[in-house]
Amino acid sequence: MIGEMIGDMHGAQYEFEDYKLKKEEYPLFSSKCEFTDDTVATIAVIDALTKIMQEAGKNKPLNLSEENIVELKKRTIEAFHFYVKAYPHCGWGSHFHQWGMNKDTKPYNSWGNGSAMRISPVGWIADSEEEVKILSKAISEVTHNHVEGIKGAEATAMCIYWARKGVSKEEIKARVIRDYYPIVDMLDYDTLVEEYRFDVSCQGTVPPAIYCFLISNSFEDCLRTCLSIGGDSDTLSAIGCSIAEAFYKPGKEWKKKAYKFLPERFCRAIDYIESWVDDREPTE
Repeated sequence: MIGEMIGDMHGAQYEFEDYKLKKEEYPLFSSKCEFTDDTVATIAVIDALTKIMQEAGKNKPLNLSEENIVELKKRTIEAFHFYVKAYPHCGWGSHFHQWGMNKDTKPYNSWGNGSAMRISPVGWIADSEEEVKILSKAISEVTHNHVEGIKGAEATAMCIYWARKGVSKEEIKARVIRDYYPIVDMLDYDTLVEEYRFDVSCQGTVPPAIYCFLISNSFEDCLRTCLSIGGDSDTLSAIGCSIAEAFYKPGKEWKKKAYKFLPERFCRAIDYIESWVDDREPTE
């Protein structure tokens, strides 16, 4: 999850800029870093998932019964409503902001990249691909019930799950191309740097974010690669870096630096889910 937030806070300062720097020119953890709705929405998802995680504890499987999924959706809606009002000016999309402020409970058929930017916790707590699909759909469709919104979230969460489980980049790429976005096989870095522009759709953001991860050689390189192609840079970087975190497992120093920009409440939420995952992961 912290990978998503590092991507968000770095990309936010370049989101609406018309110029693009070279990869090595982007300063890291400068005073201009700030979190946006991407981070806040992710914290809301962690809050919504807490009860399911608490019930499972260290040894029990996740209870994804129909009743629990209905309850999860309810808690997700409530969490989003709470955080929209708590952080009304952090960059929410207009439709989501209106939905949250009005305390609407019905989805609005969104295909925006908001479903993918907030989904990283699912990739970490799921114990199987089927659980990834169930949880990502439940979290997404409370607002983003368009097929592209659901697909973008699932593809992102699945990449995180695969990366966390040690699946190779070659296999991740093959599965993404087969199951989600064939266009990933046609993307080219130099062309993206030259031609990629601001795009808030899942189909316009998730494939290049996954591609940036696939061509990277480290967590930092993924971050810089995402920033260098521009577009909706906070969300694209958030998605790409959420996958890179699971694959590269950057050291505690990254987390320590990121925490300086986050409220204590957010840090506690991240610490909780990380400790929960660590308790359940088998040791060698």
